[in-house]
Amino acid sequence: MTAAVMAFTEGAAQAAFTESAAPLPNGDQLLLRAIASESKLASEQERYDCRVSDEITELDGKGKVKRTYAELKEQFFVNGDGVQRTLARTART
Repeated sequence: MTAAVMAFTEGAAQAAFTESAAPLPNGDQLLLRAIASESKLASEQERYDCRVSDEITELDGKGKVKRTYAELKEQFFVNGDGVQRTLARTART
């Protein structure tokens, strides 16, 4: 290893140690931050909405398509509980 690389490596290690040596937060403050973060997450989940599309293909013994099933679902949250609602189902043979 060259001297420049060794100096860089030592400097990076020292910087990482200095950052990790910061004092731990007060337990009450940490709890309040966690609660605030959880309530923010819950309010963001209430606005979350997505559509999920699943497709299953059954093959016969020769590897040819035997049947195909497709399902379209809507996924959202109500009062913090995840809900999935089926919008469409199809089956092709």
